[in-house]
Amino acid sequence: AKEVYKFSMMYGPPENNDLFYCPKGSSKIFRFNVSAMERNSTNLFRAEFRALRIPNSSSKRSEQRIELYQILRPNEHIRKQRYLGAKVVLTRSSPEWISFDVTETVREWLINRGSNLGL
Repeated sequence: AKEVYKFSMMYGPPENNDLFYCPKGSSKIFRFNVSAMERNSTNLFRAEFRALRIPNSSSKRSEQRIELYQILRPNEHIRKQRYLGAKVVLTRSSPEWISFDVTETVREWLINRGSNLGL
């Protein structure tokens, strides 16, 4: 039988929720503690990141591109983030859930707990 886990976002100080190498307000960091799951990543069937998009009636644009990245450990020889996917959403329409498949990212976190720096 499959087990379903829900991991709530870990909240930190607001100043730690922006990426320092992105323009202010254009990025947000989401952190999750997945330690409650087994270390055995082979039991992981699927992992999904979901966010509720709420309407923004004052938006100047009708569409917005949302990109999701895995944050990587800073190293001068590798990039700071790994692209996971993107969605184009309407800014003024009804609320909707935006979903990204993050199975491989969570699998990596389970194998190497130190790699979990957030999305």
